[in-house]
Amino acid sequence: MEETKHVLILTARYGNGHCSAAEALQERLELVQGCRVTVMDPYSSLHPAFHKVSEFFYVQTFTKAVQLYKWFYYGTGKLNHKSPLLKFIMDRTAGQMHDIVRKLKPDAIINTFPMLFGGTFRKQTGLVIPTVNVITDYCLHPLWMNEDVDKYYVPTAQVKEKLVSHRVDQEDVLVTGIPVKKSFENDMCIYSHNSDKPKTVNKLILLLATSVSMSDARDFIDCKHSKNTTIQVVTGKNEKLKKQLLAVYADREDVLIQGFVSHMASLMKEADVIVTKPGGLTLTEAVNSLTPLVLLNPVPGQEKENALFFEKWGCAKIAQHSADAAMISQELLSDEEEYQRMKKCLNDLMVPDSAGKIAFDVCCLIDKPIWNHNPINVAL
Repeated sequence: MEETKHVLILTARYGNGHCSAAEALQERLELVQGCRVTVMDPYSSLHPAFHKVSEFFYVQTFTKAVQLYKWFYYGTGKLNHKSPLLKFIMDRTAGQMHDIVRKLKPDAIINTFPMLFGGTFRKQTGLVIPTVNVITDYCLHPLWMNEDVDKYYVPTAQVKEKLVSHRVDQEDVLVTGIPVKKSFENDMCIYSHNSDKPKTVNKLILLLATSVSMSDARDFIDCKHSKNTTIQVVTGKNEKLKKQLLAVYADREDVLIQGFVSHMASLMKEADVIVTKPGGLTLTEAVNSLTPLVLLNPVPGQEKENALFFEKWGCAKIAQHSADAAMISQELLSDEEEYQRMKKCLNDLMVPDSAGKIAFDVCCLIDKPIWNHNPINVAL
């Protein structure tokens, strides 16, 4: 009887996208491939104090000191895995991570965040555990590249070309799209005017406001919108913003305020336009919903790179200010030809069942047992 394959997924909570990709892969690996899956954030598990400080730094620079974040993002892009800074991080983490790998005995390792210690395990033990990187943005940051990664799963042919230009074998790079949960997969993968969303009296603009300020949210809502337009605001886990908006707009029938929702997939599919910050996972969910996008004030770094790609591809329009986003949304809703053109571009960009493709290919990499499979329980 064949033993159940064990897959270790390593991720990080710097933003929600990396963890969301990990959850999507776990879903497919368990339900479709029958694997046993462990999902772990090694940075928060092994060094909780350092992680708390670094996460605070990430949030503060990303929201309040964008020029500092720009310097950090593009500055770290000039580093390689032999640089003193990255070596310092590896030295603080690698030994403990090696112990966990020995205890868990995974048959494969999936990274949805750049991990810096995989190669040292191979060099120290001689064990070659199939290791893959799932790139979760529509751009390539150099920290994703590592000579000890066996395969890369990327969102677009453009990202594949960049990896190949850095001497990664093209056979080791698959264009799979970014993995999203099954609920976001669009059953109608072939775009057609006849298979469009049901027409309703009101047009629905979905504002994803998890990381939007109160002033920006109000500027967007208070702009002049058509009478037949409903604005649905989702604040996610930002309860403070939800309460502030409800205090102002509770009596407005054309403004709906919600916090964290479990039915985001259906909201995206029902929306006529999505206004959002351009995170890689959110963009992919919108692509699978075939809903045109307005991208609000991208932060220099991966957000900016994502936004420029989507704008160039014809799937989105960029707005630097909330008032501009409101105006662009209304123009888009009143221009049927442009609206349908953008939906066609979204369909062209979509890669169906990305998570399923990655899960299947990872299992194909596991061709022989590495361990005797007596994993020891470890607190993750």
